[in-house]
Amino acid sequence: MRRADTLADKDEFPEVPWRFQAAVYACGMFSHSLNNMATVILPLWVISLGASPLVAGIALGCRYLLLTLFSIHSGAMMDRVGTRRVIVVFGVAAIILNAAYPFFPALAAVIIIQLFAGWAGSMGWLGSQAMIGQVMKGNPVYAGRLSASLRVAAFVGPPLVGATWDHFGPWGAFGLLACWGCLPVISAFLLPAEADNKPDRAPGLSDLMPRWSDYQDALRLLAVPAIVLVLAITIMRYAGISVQHSFYVVWLNEIGLTGTKIGFLLTVWAVAGGFSALMVGHLLKIARDRWLAMGMVATQITLLSITPMLPNYEALVLVMAVYGATMGISQPLLIGMMARATPSEHQGKSAGLRATANQCSGVVLPMTMGAIAEWAGLENAFYIVGVALLVTISVIAVTVGRRDVTPRRSSPE
Repeated sequence: MRRADTLADKDEFPEVPWRFQAAVYACGMFSHSLNNMATVILPLWVISLGASPLVAGIALGCRYLLLTLFSIHSGAMMDRVGTRRVIVVFGVAAIILNAAYPFFPALAAVIIIQLFAGWAGSMGWLGSQAMIGQVMKGNPVYAGRLSASLRVAAFVGPPLVGATWDHFGPWGAFGLLACWGCLPVISAFLLPAEADNKPDRAPGLSDLMPRWSDYQDALRLLAVPAIVLVLAITIMRYAGISVQHSFYVVWLNEIGLTGTKIGFLLTVWAVAGGFSALMVGHLLKIARDRWLAMGMVATQITLLSITPMLPNYEALVLVMAVYGATMGISQPLLIGMMARATPSEHQGKSAGLRATANQCSGVVLPMTMGAIAEWAGLENAFYIVGVALLVTISVIAVTVGRRDVTPRRSSPE
């Protein structure tokens, strides 16, 4: 096995002070867990408003529509005016938007708020990925620590917001979301000056507007085979996550689980993923990153697809634990592969490009599954979507086997 196929020696990556590492991990975990917490209560909120499966799919899927359209622009803003600044501004917007849901109890309002809340609430997570490339040079050990840190907050957040929904209703649950949204903003303020690549330059209005040249730069990255591979695997991985974030919770609600029990399932996912993410560095000493990533994604899809077959809550807990472990391994692999294949001055755009791939799945999959559920029933929708995704990941694996797409750290252009 060639050395380039496995984890590079730790000495080949720069040492990053723990003060910087801790701030990056905190920003990422609180931002990412905010979306996980929303995943628990938003399907319950949409159902309480009387949505049909198709309308529910649209309302839940549109959360990531603006993020899909403007992820590259968001990453480009980080490259131009500084990652920390972007996180703070969007983080404040996310606080306001997450508090707004119960003030507007109508499906049309949910869709409008979702559009902007999903975009704003993801900037801390997007920024932490950009800093893995900008400062940590795509070191998969640091990427694994970031992925593990996400599960720390997820251990507390989902069951807490689920219990809040059960005892205090929508007002209490969405109020908790708004308070939690303050945490990534505080974490961003604790980031050192290096988090803003041009800390002495005040951003102008032109820096905040989308530029076609940014999208051109991002699309040029698609000339790198390793980046195309990462994006293809990313789409498959997030397709499974999209099911978890939408109709998985709907199914659990249909079989009579409370918000607290649903939240506990996500906590099990978080704990398992946290431990497995810390093992990535060891696993890369014995396996190629691309095959390991594809294997984990295929397992993840299979486990989620068999949800309606599981006979009881204990089985749901066990499957969710294994599912979380596979996700904990695949996430830092893909972050590190993407960062190492991208020039340093384009790390924000690279993170935005990966987020675009994620959110394309996040927008399309819930709507598609909602339509399938209307036609074939929710249970059959799990099986149909699962088979389609497994066939697709198999095609990717066969294609990858025919050429060398090993990601390597790129030098600045």
